[in-house]
Amino acid sequence: MLLPLAASDPAAAFENRITPKRNSPSDAQPYEGVGEGPTADGKLAKCSGAPNCFSSFAKGKNLYYPPWQYTGKSKAEAFADIEAVIKAYKPGQSGIDGGGFKIAKRTDNYVWVQFESAENAYIDDLEIALTEDGRAAVRSGSREGYLDFAVNARRINALAKALGERPGWTTTQITKATNLAYFIKNMS
Repeated sequence: MLLPLAASDPAAAFENRITPKRNSPSDAQPYEGVGEGPTADGKLAKCSGAPNCFSSFAKGKNLYYPPWQYTGKSKAEAFADIEAVIKAYKPGQSGIDGGGFKIAKRTDNYVWVQFESAENAYIDDLEIALTEDGRAAVRSGSREGYLDFAVNARRINALAKALGERPGWTTTQITKATNLAYFIKNMS
């Protein structure tokens, strides 16, 4: 008897891939708390501490990424902007996510997206949650390995750039100046 696939089952995902499927998706599960949405205090899942994750709640400069900020729009309008930017994301941009992506979970203030690498079918998780103070907390992390070869930085930067071009949004880029240790480890 076949059962319906769970939202986090990558075998049913990634119809927007741009590369031929080469490997089966990894069976690695999301880091603890990923996909559950914000906690009661508004936080997203933690990063493991490896230089393969960024979070608006990370401790220390290496993995910290500031929340995006919005003004002049309702929470629903802000979330619509985020969802539009995600849906317009192009797999393969900056040489990443050629395996495609899918929205695994969505509420009125939270979205969890799974991205797949082209070569090894590794899955990365992106979470975005709107807070009550006009901000969007962000977490993007790899499920496997220690390094990510700057994939999470490039993904966040592409989404932040697209969102920052919309009225009322302020976003930042992850650069060597803001996260030097991350780039030294991932680019050497």
